[in-house]
Parts: sequence; C-alpha cells; structure tokens
Amino acid sequence: MNSIQGQARQNEEITDSLRAQRKQKEELQTTHEREMENLKASYSAEKAHATDRFESAAQNERLQHYENLRKLKHQISREERDLESRGKDAISDKTLRLQKEEIMADQEGRKRVESTMKKYAALEEYERQATQQANENARELRKIGSQQITEEAESSVEKMRIEKNNYLAGRKQNHSDALGGIEEHYRNLRETFEEQQREELTSLEERGFRELNQKRIDQAQAISLHSEKTTDPFYQLRRFESAMIDEGPSYRLNIKVPPHERKGLRIQANGQDVQIIGVRVSDQEAFEQGRSISTRTHQSFSEKISLDSPIDAKTITRTETDSGVEFKIQKLGASRNETKEPDPETRSNSRIAKQIRFSETLPSPSFSTPKSGKGTIS
Repeated sequence: MNSIQGQARQNEEITDSLRAQRKQKEELQTTHEREMENLKASYSAEKAHATDRFESAAQNERLQHYENLRKLKHQISREERDLESRGKDAISDKTLRLQKEEIMADQEGRKRVESTMKKYAALEEYERQATQQANENARELRKIGSQQITEEAESSVEKMRIEKNNYLAGRKQNHSDALGGIEEHYRNLRETFEEQQREELTSLEERGFRELNQKRIDQAQAISLHSEKTTDPFYQLRRFESAMIDEGPSYRLNIKVPPHERKGLRIQANGQDVQIIGVRVSDQEAFEQGRSISTRTHQSFSEKISLDSPIDAKTITRTETDSGVEFKIQKLGASRNETKEPDPETRSNSRIAKQIRFSETLPSPSFSTPKSGKGTIS
C-alpha cells in the first residue's frame, strides 16, 4: 500500500510538472504573441508614415514590404508550430520514459516485498522499513531526474526564444534600413526637382525682365520719334468718357475709368456746375548697354459740366462699378428722405468745394527724384 501511495504521489508530482511546463509554454506563447503584436504595430506605424509621404511614388516598395512581412509571419508561424511540436514530443518522450520507469520500479518493488514476506516473515518490520527507505530513495532519484528534464526543457525554450528575438530584431533593422534608404532616395529627388524649379524660375524672371525692359526701350524709342509738339501724345488733350443722367430729384454721373486711374479721380460741385478732376503719375526705368534710363510723368486733367438745376454738394455719393465710377448728386429742394447719407470722403470734398474756387483746385505737378528699382513700374 505504501508503494502504491508513493507511486500516486509520484504521478501527482509528474502531473504538476507537466502542468507547470504547459503553463510555461502558454506564457511563452502569450509573450510571443505580444511581441508579434508590438512588431506588427511598429511596422504598421512605420509603414503608415512612409505611405503618407511617398504613397504615389513608393507603391512597388510598399507591396514588396508587405510580401516580406507576410513571408516573415508565415516563417514565424512555422517556427512556432515546430517549437510547439518539438516541445510536445519531448514531453511525450519524457512522460513515456517515466511511466516505464514507474512500471519497472513497481514490479521490482512488488517482487522484493513478496520475496521478503515469504522468506523473512519474522523480520517483516525490518523489511518494511527497508522498503520504505528504498521507496524514498527512488522518489528522490525520480525527483532529481524530473528537475533535470525540466531544466533542460527550460534551457531549450529560452535558447529558442533568444534566437527568435535576435532574428526578429535583425529583420526589423533590415526593414528600418530599407525605409531609410527609400526616404533618402526620394529626399534627393525632391531636392533635385526643387533646384531645377528654382533655376527655371530664375530663368523666367530674367527673361521676363529682359522682355519688359526691351518693351520699355521700344516704347521710349517710339515716343522719341514724335519730334513736334502737335504729334506727341503727352501734349494732346485728354477727356473723360462720362454721361450725366437727370433722374428727377437727383443727377447720376457715370465716368468710364480704368481701375488703375480711379484712385486719382474726384469731383467737385458748386451751384449748377460739376467739375471732374483726375491725376496720373507714372515712374518707369529701363537699362540699355550700361545706361539707366528713367522717366517720371505727371499729368492732371479736368472736365466741367454745367447743369440745368442747382445741386446740393453735401449729398455726393461715390460707387465703383465694373466699367468705372458712378457719382450721385441730389438737387437742391429734394426730399431728405430720398437722399443717402454721404460717406466721409464725399462730405470732405463738399466742404472744400464751398470754400475754394475751381481755378484753385487744379493739381500742380510735383517733381521728385524717381525711385530706382530693377524692372519696377509705379
């Protein structure tokens, strides 16, 4: 009975050892899956980063990396299955060996006990103690053998884990180096394209400056052909293309003016007269064979319109349209409810119109040193 109980305890110890090995294998598998998830997450982050920057140009490289990852995953799965198979085989072999040893020890013990009981009935107590001592020694030996087997299995698993980690680290480094090479390649391409664009832009700017400078020189030569005052456009009369429309309680004045001349346009009103005043200033500079040529032109022009009814200078309003500028002036005696509140600039012009005469409002040209600059037009 003691031998059977001892064998049962030995079986329980072996079962506990197997459970510990299975638990250790599960922990190893869990660690391996976590490492795989981390590796997948890291690789996915790197892949997403590379895809954001070089998605259109790195399609083939991305497909190749995906294929490499798939092969690596399959290889790791095969290695995991091989490791699990080898572990199961080793455990199965050790279990069978222990079972055989247990059977042999059990048979041998029973034979010894039966022989001792038949031959030495008088020494039953002594033989029982000897048998117990033998069983204890056998258990100790089996325990030592089990510990050695467990240590060997742990050592083998740890070695495989280290080899797997080293292999994964090497593959990760290879992928990182490949991504770095791709980034460097496309960075060089981008710098080359930017340099080409800068050179083309510089060439276009120089060519545009030369063409503009040549047009200015041609224009200056064309103007210099006017040797008489009567043919020079500068001395010709300039007028506005305007239309005064009577709308009953008010007048509407439409003036066709290009956008670049609207800033210098204004009107003044007094009694039954409206005067349109405009000022134009132009600075131009050109270069020809070591010479710098510049011209500053200042021109003022005006137009006076007489109306049939007196007007209220305080009600002048200004509106810019697609074709020019529109002014609206109320007649004296018109209802206040039909008038608009004039803007500050119109009120200021109206106050000035009451205080000064038309002859004093014509602007006089101001001469100043023209600003120099490469291809500038003011």
